[in-house]
Amino acid sequence: MERTALVLVDTGLTAVGSRGNILTPEPGLALIDGSELSLGSDAERSARIKPRRVHSRFWQMLADRPLKRPHPHQLRTADLVHAQLARIWDATGRDAHEVVLVLPGLFTGEQLALLLGIAESIGVPVRGMVDAAVAAAADRETRRHC
Repeated sequence: MERTALVLVDTGLTAVGSRGNILTPEPGLALIDGSELSLGSDAERSARIKPRRVHSRFWQMLADRPLKRPHPHQLRTADLVHAQLARIWDATGRDAHEVVLVLPGLFTGEQLALLLGIAESIGVPVRGMVDAAVAAAADRETRRHC
């Protein structure tokens, strides 16, 4: 049974499998140009050309409120999170039967509920969530005793 940890940090998202396989970190970037949406590394490549079309805080600002100008009003940060999580899940997680989300402690209860709903809609089998600081401290303590 494959387990995967999806680690969200300020700069993006990384997937780590129980066999040690690690996905290259995907920047938390979305480039919205008209009806076209580029995410992660694809958005990063075009960010300098169209900086006003880039949204870089959609993970931290996860909500169901409409985006502000210059982004299309019908989009929400939740839509961008959904799109990037689906992309990463398609690339890395299809073999995982269990997923643990490692998240910053700043997420509100409403944001956690929204994230769990997004993950469920994609088919991500979330079995737990842990604060990133707690996970880092536990890892450090484990390494110290080895």
